[in-house]
Amino acid sequence: MRYLAKLLKDMLSGDPWKKIDPELKFKSQLMSILGIKELSRLGVIMSLYEVFDHAFFKSEQKWLKLSEERKLEEFVVFIEGFADVLEEQKLSKDAVITCKIMTKVKSGMNIFPKPKWYGKLPASLKPIDDGIIHEVENFRKENYLTDELMFMAIGTTKWAVRKIQKYILEQFKETSPHLTEKELWVSVIYSRLQVKLASCVSENVGLHESDPFVKPLSEQEIYSLIENLDKIISKFKTFEDVIKYIIEIDEKENRFHDGTGLHSKLSELLENSS
Repeated sequence: MRYLAKLLKDMLSGDPWKKIDPELKFKSQLMSILGIKELSRLGVIMSLYEVFDHAFFKSEQKWLKLSEERKLEEFVVFIEGFADVLEEQKLSKDAVITCKIMTKVKSGMNIFPKPKWYGKLPASLKPIDDGIIHEVENFRKENYLTDELMFMAIGTTKWAVRKIQKYILEQFKETSPHLTEKELWVSVIYSRLQVKLASCVSENVGLHESDPFVKPLSEQEIYSLIENLDKIISKFKTFEDVIKYIIEIDEKENRFHDGTGLHSKLSELLENSS
């Protein structure tokens, strides 16, 4: 698979690509570039491409608007995603993995390997739409961010705050079915304030806030909010009001500081998956 990825990269960067008649169909372009020496691999490459094209056609309509060259670039990324699966570069193994991929597509399964940052996300932030994952991964690469940085950045977005509160609400519904709607809301806010309170305790023993721009609430401020939860909740009409309130607290602590603008762009991408 690494061989196929390298081959396609060479195709994109080499002179043969520039000389190909744009009127030719994609398969003819591949044949023209590969030549007779690589004909033995053409079937495998085309099978993979057809699977790739089919998967995108089903999940992303804008795929149809991309140029063939752009599709090839995306195809290279797709191929590289499977490179770690194979240690050797034998045609037989290429063919085996192709069959496995095609079987997954026919059964409606997702064929794209998830990025490392996605695997690090907690259950409260999953699932994320495959199309959004693809866009976020492209965003990560374009901005030269490591998987660790991307994982951390996602966890500090407003999108993550919303997603986590909804997840916690569902958890409380399962574990405490006897609670009324507003009692559930109180529980969600209380759990959030408890996390902030734990952070205050950590600071008191020498474990300081890692983000220098964040100004955490004091213990006194947090206890004051806890004491007035019933009064605060009485003004809310929907759970969206609860989420808005929690985000306002985070904004007061400056937890969404975005000096580069990347944080806002990332949050916008993720919001489309909600």
